[in-house]
Amino acid sequence: MKQILLDFWQFIKHPKDLRDSSGNKWKVFFTLFLAELALLAIYLPVIYLIDKYFAIENATELNFNIVLSFLLLILLVPFIEEVFFRLGLRRKGLVEIFFTEQQWEKYFPIFIYSSSIIFGIVHISNYANFSWTFIVLSPILILTQLTGGFILAYLRVRFNFWLSFLYHALWNFTAIFLLGSLSMFFVDTIDIKTNDYELQVKHQLFVSLTDDKTITFEQTEEGKIKIIQSDEYSVSEMLEILNVDFDNYVPESVIIDLNFKSNNGISNDSLLIILEENKLLKKR
Repeated sequence: MKQILLDFWQFIKHPKDLRDSSGNKWKVFFTLFLAELALLAIYLPVIYLIDKYFAIENATELNFNIVLSFLLLILLVPFIEEVFFRLGLRRKGLVEIFFTEQQWEKYFPIFIYSSSIIFGIVHISNYANFSWTFIVLSPILILTQLTGGFILAYLRVRFNFWLSFLYHALWNFTAIFLLGSLSMFFVDTIDIKTNDYELQVKHQLFVSLTDDKTITFEQTEEGKIKIIQSDEYSVSEMLEILNVDFDNYVPESVIIDLNFKSNNGISNDSLLIILEENKLLKKR
């Protein structure tokens, strides 16, 4: 394991287009995977602290069912990214036509660094923050993508394209399904009853395969919210349908079933405060 990590480190410092014919590809594969998981264990608490003080805002919400999530995020997206960023990292085919051995050896480190760094930078688009603070923190936010970019390049060069694709797919599966499912254990179902309102919220990892997205709401004559029943909607989708202005808040990127009732009705601002208190919104 130590030798594998040392060889990977040497590859980062001095990239060379060399094949590994030792027959240890699976040992290399899982050693690097476990190493990246160890990095993730350090990375996640740091991201939690950044999110706590600067309210990270996701640019997209993954409101897919489990089948579409697997096909799109585990198979299609990794395949497209591997083709775009790493297919050409071996001197073969068209690459061999355009580069002599001497030219390829000279420019190969540039190709490795540029493909890996651009791969990381592209993932900044996962976030909607555009402040100077976010720009300064962005190298930390995309640390796993930068590391992953070098690992994928290493596997593609040392072994083949399909091994890097498999690693990429397994990593996305782990992040989305396993880590996502694990995080659900730490999210409590919300069930609150006060003199002013009742609120029940159930979190979901994926949109249901069978149930439809539905939302109903009732307001008082003064425009206060009396009833909300929302199924299969994200927090931001629900608030947009209700025409709630949440410019000062960042909705959590979660899918929820929500039931809210207030006999006298509450204002939009009061609803936002309730959602913030229950960690469905964050202040910007």
